[in-house]
Amino acid sequence: VDEANTIEIVTPSPDDTGAVLDVNDITISAVPSVPEQPNGETFVTLTVKVNDDISGIKIGYLKFLDPQGNIHGYWLYFPNSHDYYFDGDPTEVVEYTFTVTLPKGSAPGTWGVYEISLTDCALNTAVYNFTEIVHFEVS
Repeated sequence: VDEANTIEIVTPSPDDTGAVLDVNDITISAVPSVPEQPNGETFVTLTVKVNDDISGIKIGYLKFLDPQGNIHGYWLYFPNSHDYYFDGDPTEVVEYTFTVTLPKGSAPGTWGVYEISLTDCALNTAVYNFTEIVHFEVS
């Protein structure tokens, strides 16, 4: 019986943890696109503070929970999302602001941030769940 050949690769500083989201410093606001006649289309602005231990933040995914219990997802593209490597000091806490547009016909009422997933440049993903914590109003 032949044993498979193996090669052991050892790195001095492996990156095996995801990015860190400051869960105590998240701001969110929602403004109807047509305030005088709201039709569900809403501009939602999310501001978060993020850092990573080694490779730097790459991309994120945001999930909203609407008043009817439906989940809506939106990609969060960080400045270096399309690059191979993070540009800057990945350990520095940086504030990022994203704006997403809920489509016309979005349910009025109280919405919530359901979850934020962050993936670093080494493809480690950290998932932060906010069910029942972070809410905003849609007119």
